[in-house]
Order: sequence, then structure tokens, then C-alpha cells
Amino acid sequence: MTRGRIASLALAALVASGCMTVTKRTELRDVWSAQPGPPFRKMAVVGMSSGANERRVFDQAMVKQLATVGVEGIPGASMIADASAADGSGTMQALNRSGAEAVLYVWLRRDDSRDVPGTHIQPSLGTWNWFGTDPEWYASPQLQRLMIGKFEARLYDLRSQKLVWTAVTATFYPKTVDEDTPDVAAVIVADLAKRGFTPRVP
Repeated sequence: MTRGRIASLALAALVASGCMTVTKRTELRDVWSAQPGPPFRKMAVVGMSSGANERRVFDQAMVKQLATVGVEGIPGASMIADASAADGSGTMQALNRSGAEAVLYVWLRRDDSRDVPGTHIQPSLGTWNWFGTDPEWYASPQLQRLMIGKFEARLYDLRSQKLVWTAVTATFYPKTVDEDTPDVAAVIVADLAKRGFTPRVP
């Protein structure tokens, strides 16, 4: 058993026994950004979950947060009738009709077992495509047993059809989609604003 593995199990035991106070927080990691062009004033947001409630909660939180930096957010549900079965061409057509200048996708990151005491999660493929969605996020055994819930976010410029920003959010001790999503939205939008992708900062 590796030293890191022992430390993870020991931390899990302390938390479970109530001998350690934990604080839920969300931070941004692994940020990559292209040089921003003109700020986006209209952005579509799509939570890549098969759960309709999770998509609704995520979309609403992102739209609310984007408004604080002068961006009109377009919830994915308003463009895509059934996001869990949306194909590439239908999604692109809906985005074009919406008038969005950019689209932000977020989905549950499939990480390895270093953050998952007692489980074995396959490493993330680190890939993205237009087809379908992830399983329901908070029904996943990964999030139910994790100390760190990670979501990957990617922003695409629809004018150039290029990826312009990507990052991973890490929520320590995730609770529920309703509790965690506002914090995830806040750290994402704050970084986009700081890098000049929005008309103003929060």
C-alpha cells in the first residue's frame, strides 16, 4: 500500500469518526486559456447530465452568475428538448438559432482512485464530444463516496468554433447539486471575467 493511499484512508477514518472538522469549499484547477477576443455578451450553458433536475439547477445557477458580469446566459434546456439524447447536429443548430456567441459545457470528471478511498475509478479519458450526456452526477457512486467532487468545464467560441478556456472545479466534501452548484458557477465565472471573456468583473 502506497504512502498516499494510507494517508487517504487515514483522512477518511478521521472524518467518519467525527475527530476532524471539515469545510466544504470549491476551487479551480488546471486552467487553460486562449487569448480572449471581444468579450462574450451572450453565452449558452449546458450541464452534461442525464438528470433533468441537475441540468435545470446547473443552468439556472450559471445564468444567474453570468448576469453579474454582464453576460446574457441561455440555459441549455431552452434550446435542447432532451439533452440526454441530443446529437451533434441538432445541438449545433439550436446554438446557432439562439444567437449565442459561446457555449459552456460542464460534466462530472471521471478521475482515478487517488481521491476515492476504498474504490477504483477508471482514469478520465479527458475527451469531449457533442453526443449524449454523462450519467446523473449526484447518483454516481463516485460523488457519493468522494472527498473531492470534480467537474470539467470547457468554453467554446461559436464564432471561431474553437476551444478558448478549460478548467476543472474541485469541490471538497460535495453535498447536493443544489448546495454545490452556486459555488461551482461562481469560481467558473470569476475566472472567465478575470481573463477578459466577459464585459466586466463581478
